Amino acid sequence: RAGSKRSGEPLAQLLSAEVRGLTVLGRLDEAMTLAEAAVAAAEASGIPAWNAMAYSALGGTFARSDPGRALVALRRARTAARLGGIKSSEGLAARSLGRLESLYGDPLAGLGYFDDSIDLFHQSGQSVHVLVTLLGLAVVFEATGRAIPAAVLYGASSGNSFAIAFVPDLPAVDERLRSLLGNETFERLAREGAAMDLGEAVRYAREQIQLAREALVGAP
Repeated sequence: RAGSKRSGEPLAQLLSAEVRGLTVLGRLDEAMTLAEAAVAAAEASGIPAWNAMAYSALGGTFARSDPGRALVALRRARTAARLGGIKSSEGLAARSLGRLESLYGDPLAGLGYFDDSIDLFHQSGQSVHVLVTLLGLAVVFEATGRAIPAAVLYGASSGNSFAIAFVPDLPAVDERLRSLLGNETFERLAREGAAMDLGEAVRYAREQIQLAREALVGAP
């Protein structure tokens, strides 16, 4: 039994990494097939870290084609990460859940996941992941009609080229925000965000999450 766990660890890790690579390359059919094998290997290992990794890979692969299935996988990834005390994996799963829930599931839950992700990354000093999460929140705010905080958060985070690379939607979001707000207003709001330090941007984001949650609760 112990031997099967040791043999399952590298297989689960290797398959999960390959699934992520295939997903990035757009080879989704191959990624979907391997994702199931990655989950099976991870579950056989009995190690929460590999379960979190494999379920996150599965969730990423199905995010566009089957959001419902992706949500189930990402919830399992978050549970495994919490069980293993793996804050970084928990934050990653929460961020992905925030986006998918907000756009395809329960928007109230989605905002809660974003709040959790921001807090986890900020408390653990993972500043780039904080910025990626703020950009993801900006994308969701733009998509759900909250253009002003979307523009501010865009400005607060888009100066980091590494963070931008994780959010491929940004050029389209930039264009839509400029069209909706006007170039002058968009630029002013983005400058307000850019002037914030990381702590200020985190406080602003969490305040805006709370306002958005209150608006959803109060909606008929």
